[in-house]
Amino acid sequence: MGEASDLREKVLAYLNSVSKAKTREIADALGEKKSNVDQVVRDLGNEDIIEFLYLGTSYVRIKGKE
Repeated sequence: MGEASDLREKVLAYLNSVSKAKTREIADALGEKKSNVDQVVRDLGNEDIIEFLYLGTSYVRIKGKE
């Protein structure tokens, strides 16, 4: 559980530093597998912490952040 929790914190920190990002960008920036980032992003979305944007392609951002 520690690794997933660490990755979750890294993803949240990264999303707080940008306006929006693709999951591939997050994975590359953090040096993590995209599949692991996808799972964390899915969980954060289910918890209503982040939101998904569809602007020709999919992005995620902290909910309510412009």
